[in-house]
Amino acid sequence: MVTSDILCRTFRIKYGNGLATAFTIENESIQYIVTAKHLFDNVQCGDIVSIGILNSRHYFSVNVVVWFHQNTTIDCAVLKTAPYIEVTGKFPNENTLDGITLGQDVFFLGYPYNYDEILSSFPQTQYLL
Repeated sequence: MVTSDILCRTFRIKYGNGLATAFTIENESIQYIVTAKHLFDNVQCGDIVSIGILNSRHYFSVNVVVWFHQNTTIDCAVLKTAPYIEVTGKFPNENTLDGITLGQDVFFLGYPYNYDEILSSFPQTQYLL
């Protein structure tokens, strides 16, 4: 089962005409946004860009610094808001690789095929801004 601490960290973002799923993580008390690198085709590592973060059926504009992995085949981008704000609440996350077994259930979180627009008629529980 996907727990509420994970669900509340997962949201939709947009950059230009592109849309992607994103989630937050913390490292040394700083919150970062993790998403797909391919959303930022014409962006260089370290650039500051404006993204939209979906909350209650509206996109809120937030400036972020964008970082990519040095291995260019890895489709992952890490973002930090500039100036720094926390995008979601901070929830304890005890999920680790410990105890994972072959055949165990895994879950995929995201918004393929614009499911967030279909679900937008349902109440939203986001913690942004």
